[in-house]
Amino acid sequence: NRVDLEQQTHYFNRALGQLTEPSPGIPAFRCPEAYYLSRGRYVANDHTPLLWAHANLLVAMKLMETSLAV
Repeated sequence: NRVDLEQQTHYFNRALGQLTEPSPGIPAFRCPEAYYLSRGRYVANDHTPLLWAHANLLVAMKLMETSLAV
């Protein structure tokens, strides 16, 4: 169903948007455990990757791939 795929895509993109960018002390593409406010900007803390978040993202990627193959 188109509406379901649109919602799945929205939440998948939101999850991808939470991955870290390269910054001092934090490699790119990590699933942060939490963010904190620093100088008016939210920054990932150094507790990365949070393994359950990483595992859930892998599952989401596989399900997105399956949905797009239909």
